[in-house]
Amino acid sequence: MSGVYWSLAALSLLRPAEEADALLGVTVTSRPTSTAAATISRSNDTCSSNDNTTDDNDDNKNDNDNGRLDVEESHRKPIVDWVFDCFDPSQGGFGGNVGHDAHLLYTLSALQILAMADRLDDPRLDREAVVKFVASLQQRDGSFAGDEWGEVDTRFSYCALSALSILGALPDTSSDDTRPTSGADDASSTSSSNEKSTID
Repeated sequence: MSGVYWSLAALSLLRPAEEADALLGVTVTSRPTSTAAATISRSNDTCSSNDNTTDDNDDNKNDNDNGRLDVEESHRKPIVDWVFDCFDPSQGGFGGNVGHDAHLLYTLSALQILAMADRLDDPRLDREAVVKFVASLQQRDGSFAGDEWGEVDTRFSYCALSALSILGALPDTSSDDTRPTSGADDASSTSSSNEKSTID
């Protein structure tokens, strides 16, 4: 799961979103791998200006006028669908692959993929279950375990906060009153009165 996110993120830095989608098959229903490979090949040819071409290169070209590579095409469902196949409904999080136990790291990667694909509003995303899964992994000291087996790591605290942020489930602290509580105000007032009495 994380490798898919890293690949998508890296390609998105190098190519427009639509081209990245076409190359990786993020949201498209099916993608011929040969067409994607040909697109990459043509893009690389455009980026690298090599004037030292020989006739030998012509022997390797496909006779097909559209530039597609001569390899067997295979169709597969979109990455987004695979992401949802990795959801573990018994725990409420996402696993690293289909049939794997839910883990906080892969749950964040899944949400990042869905966010990049603009699919956070997909009805298959059980937001409440994911939030409960993340919250269930918080320890008494505030840290987070990665999964039900209890490994604690600072990475998982980052994953938890990032996942909740993506889902819009973090508490709103913008209106928090950071002034001292009324008890502190009373204590401060008492202290000032004592100081004034001492000066008098």
